[in-house]
Amino acid sequence: MLGVSRPSLKATILLSSGISSKIRKHVAREVAKLPRPPYLMVLHIGSRPDSLSYIRLKKKAAEECGINYGLKNLPETISQTALHRELTELSNNPAVDGILLQLPLPGHLRVISSLLHIHPNKDVDGLNILNSGNLFLRDQVSLTEFLALKFSEKTRCNHMFEDAIIMSTGESCFSELTRESHEANYFIPCTALSVRCILLCYLFEAKKLPPYVPESEVRNLHVVIVNRSMVVGIPTAALLQKEGFIVTICGRNNSLESLKKIMKTADIVITAYGQAEIFNAEFFKEGAVIIDVGINELPVEKCGNGNSSSAKHKICGDVNLASVLEVASAISPTPGGVGPLTVAYLMQNILKASRLRCGDRTFMDSIYSSSLKAHEADDIPDQKSTLPPQYQSLLGFGERGENVDDNNFGV
Repeated sequence: MLGVSRPSLKATILLSSGISSKIRKHVAREVAKLPRPPYLMVLHIGSRPDSLSYIRLKKKAAEECGINYGLKNLPETISQTALHRELTELSNNPAVDGILLQLPLPGHLRVISSLLHIHPNKDVDGLNILNSGNLFLRDQVSLTEFLALKFSEKTRCNHMFEDAIIMSTGESCFSELTRESHEANYFIPCTALSVRCILLCYLFEAKKLPPYVPESEVRNLHVVIVNRSMVVGIPTAALLQKEGFIVTICGRNNSLESLKKIMKTADIVITAYGQAEIFNAEFFKEGAVIIDVGINELPVEKCGNGNSSSAKHKICGDVNLASVLEVASAISPTPGGVGPLTVAYLMQNILKASRLRCGDRTFMDSIYSSSLKAHEADDIPDQKSTLPPQYQSLLGFGERGENVDDNNFGV
């Protein structure tokens, strides 16, 4: 159940601590039943403080769930070929269940090429093109459509249905759902899963009907997603379109004035713009539901002993929370909103990867092997300076040789 608080002002605050705890406890119970704990290997390149902070959160969650955790720090100067070699070795290591390449990468490395070298069954971030492409297959059933058919009208109006929304991607009893949605053998980016969960749970609590039920009051609501990345915007749009929402995607390539015009039309706004408190009440219409995925640092002054002050930073989202409380009907803020749930879904994906290891992987192994062969010619980044500019562009480098495929993988 969503942790809901209602300040003296209008908006309901949607916190994910309750849902996150439920998923982690479920994962811990399931891990305890396995012949051996799942093993997650994280590859970190360089020494970005924000990346190290996220890695610590993932390590703590893994330990709480009984998941074995490994971290390999690679030098910031590592070549593309050497990184590919590291990822391929881990993909072929039967002791490793899940691989997580901590993003962003240094500018000389290419993200898409690197992700292709992670076995799809170990890609717990869901960013390999085979996993991300699965989101756009048109023959998939939606989550709420399936659950509405599965549960009676009476059951739909209690917390059993909400629990099903939360746990559906991990519970073995929903094997029929995972087959029909292709989720049995593929991974979905964890942030997108978190946004979908928070939104559907809130709408279910508020309206008592999921979007895909024909009589639902919330069907065909307009969702504006202010992010175009493969981590947040694109997969979230794919999931919500499947549920019957009308989805518009925009981002930093649009002017703030243009963003304001389109955001003001939205019933639901999901933002991962990447600038602290950039959006105030002027960007939202009355009664909008806001899910703030942005994670930013904002300098604050903290006085000490009345005589001196030291500069500190606070974590905040893209939305000025105080400004929108009188406008929005509900908001999932940063911190406390999407973040904890994203880590919980990562743990669930690792559990899923462990189960895939025990199953028949012939099909995925064949696809992975073919993918590596198809991209053998791509292992030439150290020679980019000898290539004509037009070929550098095709291989993912800009006019000055810098990485340009990172743009779609920033949050």
